[in-house]
Amino acid sequence: KIARTAPFQTTAIGVALTGFCFSVFLNLPQIVQQRPLSLVLMLSNLACYAFCVMVFLVFYLTRTERFFFLALLVIAIVHVLAILGIPLFPWVKNILKHTTGNLYLYPGNIHSVFRGTTVYGPFAALSALGLGLSAWKARHKGLFTRTAMALVSLLATVGCISCPSRTGLLVFLSGLFICFFSLSPKAKKLGIILLVILATGIHIAAYKNRFMRYKLGKSLPYMKKITKPSTINLKDFKIQLKDARIEISKRALQLWKSSPWFGIGPGQFNIKSGYKWQIDTHNLYAGILCEHGLVTFIPLFLLFLWLLVKFWGSVTGILLCMLGVMWCTEILIDHSCPFILGTAWLFVWTNYLDV
Repeated sequence: KIARTAPFQTTAIGVALTGFCFSVFLNLPQIVQQRPLSLVLMLSNLACYAFCVMVFLVFYLTRTERFFFLALLVIAIVHVLAILGIPLFPWVKNILKHTTGNLYLYPGNIHSVFRGTTVYGPFAALSALGLGLSAWKARHKGLFTRTAMALVSLLATVGCISCPSRTGLLVFLSGLFICFFSLSPKAKKLGIILLVILATGIHIAAYKNRFMRYKLGKSLPYMKKITKPSTINLKDFKIQLKDARIEISKRALQLWKSSPWFGIGPGQFNIKSGYKWQIDTHNLYAGILCEHGLVTFIPLFLLFLWLLVKFWGSVTGILLCMLGVMWCTEILIDHSCPFILGTAWLFVWTNYLDV
């Protein structure tokens, strides 16, 4: 049925899966030879991508309002914990680091959306705009449902501002920017209000939080001096684009050239890049090219463009654009199960609301 009603999507996914399988089998002898680390990285990479597909399908096939408020409550709790722990109440942070936000035990990579600010920040940005715009546009839903979504959106906005994640702020700003081109005039007014709140909140948070000043100051030098305004000059407002992620992406493209059609194998950038093995490409596009080659990249990229065109003007389309921006600096779907769970639920719910 799917093949008959969606021939382009089916063909694109089929070609991509073929390229993906060839990438695995062609690189398998070398991966086995370098075991066990190469095998672990390959299997974890495959498991996360498979988990991403399965979670989305399960949520899509079981989409009803039956568990909506329970899921919304879980997301609200996540943002409340983030707001309490970053940066207002240090004692909450001490509890998180030994439980859901464990940074010392490796399983924290898998089970916690608080694994790092780079995981939580983009998730907060997607939650804020996804739920906020859904509450704004879903006029056919009851007042209680729309109010609940709006409140969680507000929590997510505060969490995104409080969290010193440049990727999260970039994703949020890109979503607001897209709103001006795809939504109604009334929704654009909401976007302007959110932008003012975001800008004000970022500067207040940076003033109060030394770590946030340091992180944002890498791209916006005046942020480092925000507590001493008299020392700020015009040069400090010049955006700095230097970042280790750019060099990592360049290295990924260099490795891609050694095997352009089928790549170097899933998870193998960590081994062959020369960086610490925990580092991925920080760029999904460069990562797919490097590890899976053109045969996988081209159909997936065309499928992504088709989805953008299909959902343009809807909340789902804006979330897709935000993901596309995020994938320029982070991947997350290759290692963060909580991010996959939360993001898949957001996409399925906004699509179910048909907004």
